[in-house]
Amino acid sequence: MIIYFILNIAPLVAKQNKQNITPTIEMLSSINTMEAYIGQYINYQVTIKTTGNIKYAFNDIKFLYTEDEMRIISSETNIKNKKDYTQTIYKYKIAFYNHGIYDMPSFSIEHFENEKQTILSNTQIYVSIKQFSDGQYLPTIKNNEHINIPWYVFIIIIAIIIFIIIGIILILFLIKKRDSLNVLKVYEPEDIEALKELGILENKIGLNQISLLEYYFILTQIFRKYLTSRFELPILEMTTDDIRRHMSSRILPNYKNILIFLSHSDFIKFSKLQSDKKKCMDDMRFCEAYIKKYGRKKEEEKEGENNESKHSNKKRNK
Repeated sequence: MIIYFILNIAPLVAKQNKQNITPTIEMLSSINTMEAYIGQYINYQVTIKTTGNIKYAFNDIKFLYTEDEMRIISSETNIKNKKDYTQTIYKYKIAFYNHGIYDMPSFSIEHFENEKQTILSNTQIYVSIKQFSDGQYLPTIKNNEHINIPWYVFIIIIAIIIFIIIGIILILFLIKKRDSLNVLKVYEPEDIEALKELGILENKIGLNQISLLEYYFILTQIFRKYLTSRFELPILEMTTDDIRRHMSSRILPNYKNILIFLSHSDFIKFSKLQSDKKKCMDDMRFCEAYIKKYGRKKEEEKEGENNESKHSNKKRNK
């Protein structure tokens, strides 16, 4: 008799008690931080708690939100069935690609009670997205993903390396042959060469012949090459972080403004941030003004270095 009650009567009683629970619905939205930097993730969570046999429809924001300055990187849904209620948690990982004040994506719930439709909306949440200042670390916008490389890719890589080695040998051979023929190379001062290249780049961007990404790659290359030649520093081989760590105003004039320009350029090149044409021209004017101000290496500096080199050679011979 007891076994019959447990197997048949008890489930019916539990079901009846569940049906007698007053239907309710609660929702809560939250984020892990109110401030972040461009590229950092913000965890956005929506929690819906229901009791009784209430039906509702949730407008999932991952299907609705597609703004360029805000992207939903990933989403996750967890459902927990408790004794007296059901809890559904929607988790979103959101990244921002521009600075400013943003309101988080809104959502709504349509639920039906006694054949009456009711729409609930979340409270508005605002976040402050900051841009990067000089010396701050630029976080990675995308997660690292493991990629399985097919075996034939390694064969292609080896073949490319062999071709590169053959190319290097051929280039060295041609350089040696050119030197043996005493080919005279016309020297052009570093400031004149850089200003000519900037003029060509300005015409291309004015005629929309190159993209913004190509523009900043070429602009920083021209400016880095000039700094390398003018001050005889390995700027061309150094990253922006290397320059920040190893350079100073004593070694490299106007060091802080150079870092601001290079950091901004890196952010555009690697984060694909959109910039207007006025900002592009402002960066070019900065490079032009810097090159015109510091010009080329003075003859006195060259003579001093030559004398220092001769003096050190004499010491070695002694």
